[in-house]
Amino acid sequence: MRIIHSFKNFKIEKKAEANLGFLLTNPLGDFLWFGTVGPASRFQGWFVSSEAKPYRIIENIALVDANGGEISDFSEIENNLFGVSRKSAAGRETFFLPRNCHSLVYETDSKNKVRLTLDVKEIYESKELGRNYEIGLEKGVLIVKFNQDNEFTVYVAIKSDGVCPNDQTICSVGRGFEEKKEWILRKYDYDKERNSPPFERWVYRAIDLNASKIVFAAAFEKEAAVNEVKEVFENSAQYKAEARRAGLKPPKSEQETAYFLAQNSLTGLVAIRDGLGGVRAGLPWFFQFWCRDEAISLNVLVGLNKNLAKEILLSRLEEIRQDGRLPSFRGSSMIGADAAGWFFKRAADFIDLKIVNKEEIKKVAFHLEKTIDGLLKFHTQDDFDINGPRETWMDSDYENDTRQGARIEIQALRLNMYKSARQLTGKEKYRQLEKSLAGKVREKFFKPRFLADGLDDWTVRPNIFIAYYVYPELLKAKEWEECFDGVLEKLWLDWGGLATIDKNHPLFCSTYTGEFPKSYHRGDSWFWLNNLAAIALYRVNSKKYRSYIEKMLAASENIILRRGALGHLAELSSAQESRAQGCPAMAWSGAMYIEAVEEIK
Repeated sequence: MRIIHSFKNFKIEKKAEANLGFLLTNPLGDFLWFGTVGPASRFQGWFVSSEAKPYRIIENIALVDANGGEISDFSEIENNLFGVSRKSAAGRETFFLPRNCHSLVYETDSKNKVRLTLDVKEIYESKELGRNYEIGLEKGVLIVKFNQDNEFTVYVAIKSDGVCPNDQTICSVGRGFEEKKEWILRKYDYDKERNSPPFERWVYRAIDLNASKIVFAAAFEKEAAVNEVKEVFENSAQYKAEARRAGLKPPKSEQETAYFLAQNSLTGLVAIRDGLGGVRAGLPWFFQFWCRDEAISLNVLVGLNKNLAKEILLSRLEEIRQDGRLPSFRGSSMIGADAAGWFFKRAADFIDLKIVNKEEIKKVAFHLEKTIDGLLKFHTQDDFDINGPRETWMDSDYENDTRQGARIEIQALRLNMYKSARQLTGKEKYRQLEKSLAGKVREKFFKPRFLADGLDDWTVRPNIFIAYYVYPELLKAKEWEECFDGVLEKLWLDWGGLATIDKNHPLFCSTYTGEFPKSYHRGDSWFWLNNLAAIALYRVNSKKYRSYIEKMLAASENIILRRGALGHLAELSSAQESRAQGCPAMAWSGAMYIEAVEEIK
């Protein structure tokens, strides 16, 4: 397949494997994820968000061949940031999401038969019974009413250039649409590969339309859907022009293109909910504002949207609980042992960059002291920060490997909080706390060439790179270098990544196992951590580690430009070979890549 990234006055073309896809977003939380080999996942399609919940609306849009089959064989895909097009033997299709509308604009280069398959449901819902669709035509607008056992009703309004505005069945160009009203069983190979059941689902083949331009709008009220679809249909060119103007500075090289696309991906993951902006951790299934992921991404977001980055930082500090912890995301029962520490790391970065004022610094200091008090009371033993099972970023459970207890990166985050509190308040007690914990970490975690992953746990994992990034004062530069040498010997993957556990460890798994967590933090290579490690290696000895750094950045660039969801950096890759796996578009993956490029290149 040929891939094109097209910008104003610049274009690059690549060849890539056919099994990839594209993902578009808007600030309302909507997204469109389609593959280029037909529907492969129950998480693909057009999703519209309401009250932070994405609802799947459209399962598939496909051109229809002469034999009545859906075309799923494509030779080209082109990304121009505001939209994506794909080419098949039947013609070219273009997809676009207007920025502030719950709408989808679909166009082809000539009038074609287009098949619409629906699957209206909440993103995680798997009910099969009680789903009812009704199709009607009102003043040139097709209206699909969906009802789920009287639980909720969704209206999908459809306006095209193939349906007559006066509701005549036959137009001068022929019949404008044909109701199919067929239930079909769709098998999802991508979900099967990810061990993410169910692997099949009955979906509703609703309508065939003869058209070259179709606009879809979805809402819980019929009038809202109808009004929006008419407005977007009439003004789609204006919406596209606004999206083009909202783009970032065009690139001039392949590496700049990857960097630019990563910026576009991160800004596309920003959404507004309940009046508050936030960063969706990843799409499609990490659509919440995950605190840890958001904090890690803020260092880059501040360069793209300073006011929003500060708003997120200060509002999240206010949400820290009395025990000094944050939930994984708002409303979640899961706890992140590191999220608060990451936000205070970013607060310190913002202070260094002089982008927070005196009043905002006072707020940071207030919440920092309050957080430390909570941590000392509820999560401290013998000076160490103690976390429960599955509370670090390595939050899966396989054979009781849950990383509970005292963990190296959690100690580093605590040390950074003590350091920041000392600098902001001048209080002696924080200097003493910092000195005591740093000494004990050195005593219990450090030996020549190795820094333990946890107290009494010398399993080799890449978390020492996080420890360095957060609190480099823990060791001397030469000691860090020796530790990095030891870790690279055990974790390095020749394609340009780091395994998440020693390659000789009994739990190491070289191939991605999806939702079955055998490989998740026991082999799989995470792009956010690879790029963070590249920064650490660069700061410690840029000349010595040059080849490692270049391979790490090249691995991310390869995914962004020609694999996975075009223009996005995926969550992870199998250790065995470089692949775009896990979540197709991940905020912290792209953010740490951008940060690495800005510092290193």
